[in-house]
Amino acid sequence: MNLSHRGADEGITAADLDAHGGHIQAGDIVLLRTDWDKKCDIGQREFWTTSPWTTREAAEWLAARAVTAVGYDYPPDPSLRLN
Repeated sequence: MNLSHRGADEGITAADLDAHGGHIQAGDIVLLRTDWDKKCDIGQREFWTTSPWTTREAAEWLAARAVTAVGYDYPPDPSLRLN
């Protein structure tokens, strides 16, 4: 799912997934793509502390659709941003 419109300090929301993931079915593997590695160098602290993140509502959206796995090209956990 292409979410490359998301940038620094923006959460991936259930509304984002609704807009781009209508085709998702139970058992699918979902790849969330923000191109974050093209916007920020993975070797820099900012890659980890200012990245997009997955909101609780987005995680619940994915769980409700019974997807098998989710892959990210950004650090999805907002707690990484606290360090």
